[in-house]
Amino acid sequence: MEIKEYILALEELRKAKLDEDMAIAVIHEYAIDKREEIRNKPSGVSKTIESNDLATEKQISLLKKMKIEIPKGLTKIEASKLIKENLNKEEEY
Repeated sequence: MEIKEYILALEELRKAKLDEDMAIAVIHEYAIDKREEIRNKPSGVSKTIESNDLATEKQISLLKKMKIEIPKGLTKIEASKLIKENLNKEEEY
């Protein structure tokens, strides 16, 4: 993603009335997902995905701001799914 795209995304998140920290955290999550997408593209070489890595501090912080219960041992992948699901719910309002 180029810087212009990040700026546009940040502006859209501000319009959705997310505070600055939450907007930045959402963009951070999006960037992580994009990197995962790129990493997981078939390249003819088998890759192992570490699905048991614990959620990052930024993910935990965002989940707390969203008032989402954080299960013990939450992984990066699970945290990312929770964040996406709850952002989608917020967009429906």
